Amino acid sequence: MSGTTTAEFQIALDTHGADLSKWPAELRAEALVLLAGSAEARTVFEAARRVEALLRRPAEQAAPKGLADRIVGKALKTPRQ
Repeated sequence: MSGTTTAEFQIALDTHGADLSKWPAELRAEALVLLAGSAEARTVFEAARRVEALLRRPAEQAAPKGLADRIVGKALKTPRQ
């Protein structure tokens, strides 16, 4: 990632996640340099962090009781085309 572009940084985020402590040392160092000098990279990084935070959150509301059974029941009744 030498002379890292924001596009390359995005690929690395997609590959390694938004927790830079888990990145390979060389990539992490380059990412930190890019983040220090690029508002666009910081925007991409913050978006990735928000998405990961949302994915870690538990579902706020459980599905209604019996929903899965109703979905399967309708699927089984639907004629195939």
